[in-house]
Amino acid sequence: IPRRTLLGGAAVVAGAALVPARRAVAAPHPTAAPPALGPLELYLLATPVRVLDTRQAGGALARGDVRDVDVTLTLQGFESGVPASTSGVLLNLTLVDTVSWGYVTVWAAGSPMPGTSSANFDHSGQTLANSVISLHTAGSVKVAVDGLVGCGSHLILDAIGFYDDTGA
Repeated sequence: IPRRTLLGGAAVVAGAALVPARRAVAAPHPTAAPPALGPLELYLLATPVRVLDTRQAGGALARGDVRDVDVTLTLQGFESGVPASTSGVLLNLTLVDTVSWGYVTVWAAGSPMPGTSSANFDHSGQTLANSVISLHTAGSVKVAVDGLVGCGSHLILDAIGFYDDTGA
């Protein structure tokens, strides 16, 4: 059976939908006492799932646009399913055909927008990618574009894994 080694020695086996990758423990915030968290188990999807492609539906996001993206329901389409304890999703964010200068932020729906960006672009016509981890409580994430007047970009989000906090 063909295998490919990934994070921490985990392997993807051809035809497998989910692959245990490694156990991760949340790092404490430098200015606050960390909450009592159990270990998180990361599962990588053998085949990424496209959860958003604005080139196909909805159109590019412009400065000030915010969109909700349902990630949990898309992931549940896998033959192995996603456990009810799923607490986050690992995403690959791609910006396509950027306009002007700006940035994109991805964050958990139901949470305030963070003050940091997930990806930045500095001129028109760029295609850029970055991985994003989003812990979610509502089964969705939000994406927003901001920057100079007239900026914008098409966005692609591919789900490549999820977190299970049962420690199983």
